[in-house]
Amino acid sequence: MYDTASLTKQLTGLVGLYNDLFDDSGQPATPSPVVYLSDAHKLLRPDIINALGPDLTSAEALLAWYSRIEKGAINKLALSLSGTPTVSAVLNRQSVFAKEANIQGAALTKNNRFLAWRMTMPTGLVKTQIIRGGIQFTGPVTDFPLYLFHSENADPVAVINLTGNTANRTIWANFGEYLNPSEGYYLIGYYEADLPPGVSVIGREQSFTVAGCSSCNGSDYALVAERSKYINIEAVYVAGVLVTGILNWPDETVISNQTWGLNLTIEAYCDRQNLLVKALLYLIACDVLEEIASSDRVNGLSAQLRSEAYVALYGQSSSKVTNGALAVVRDNALTELKNALASNNCQKVEAPRRGIRFDSLFD
Repeated sequence: MYDTASLTKQLTGLVGLYNDLFDDSGQPATPSPVVYLSDAHKLLRPDIINALGPDLTSAEALLAWYSRIEKGAINKLALSLSGTPTVSAVLNRQSVFAKEANIQGAALTKNNRFLAWRMTMPTGLVKTQIIRGGIQFTGPVTDFPLYLFHSENADPVAVINLTGNTANRTIWANFGEYLNPSEGYYLIGYYEADLPPGVSVIGREQSFTVAGCSSCNGSDYALVAERSKYINIEAVYVAGVLVTGILNWPDETVISNQTWGLNLTIEAYCDRQNLLVKALLYLIACDVLEEIASSDRVNGLSAQLRSEAYVALYGQSSSKVTNGALAVVRDNALTELKNALASNNCQKVEAPRRGIRFDSLFD
């Protein structure tokens, strides 16, 4: 689950260098960081990095240097996790509904709407992956777009295109997108305006909740009961959509029992994002402290702070790494992450806090 490519996509930019660092175009240097490097240790303040780090005279060079450090730390994290047991899904490749709609009288009348499912993760402890998505059509379609939106962004998170010639059956395509516990909600759906002439979608009345699904057949009731612990789904629509491909409305109207012809195959995992960010923070911090400790810069701070950086990293003992040293904190964070990944118990874990400080001679 955690290879280098997926970790790079998932974690890049989450540990920020400075909270006031901007690139040459005036934009923030990192996208929405969760923590900043100085949260790991006060010796990683911007003024100290500027004084003892590489002699970087431009924002572009500084960002290139930090990007190298960040990339190396993510590679180390992936290597460290390579021997960790495969993460087990708490919800394993489950379809939202077991059966398709009966085609008799089930074709939806096209009314220029956006038809979707609204999805939230109620516990905030689970990350859900959409393995594939499908729609049941009355006829063939080519590159029919199925959109995934997040409520905080007008542009889609992802789009897949459905192509198939089988009438009255569900046409599927692979998705592979993760739904992360966060503010807001996700929408997955389609625009009726994109349907080809003469082709409609086949829907059916079906509840998404255990209480509303008491009359469901056994298989659908079991799916709803298991899924509802990890993800909430409700059918919604937006009437009179004039522009497709963008989320440009303030809210959706909820309808209690309608599938809109949609179906998904999903998996759910315990969310370990906070522990991943915590481990990456200390990996980057240790790598930066090593560069500071071995810096050949010559200025008024260099002799004193190079020594302090070494002690912060390894402790005061010359023969072994001591408790409280950042290298120990890093190793403990990696151990905590590995233990959590090997467990299937979705416990709440705290995110690394901004302003982390350690009791030491540097305080």
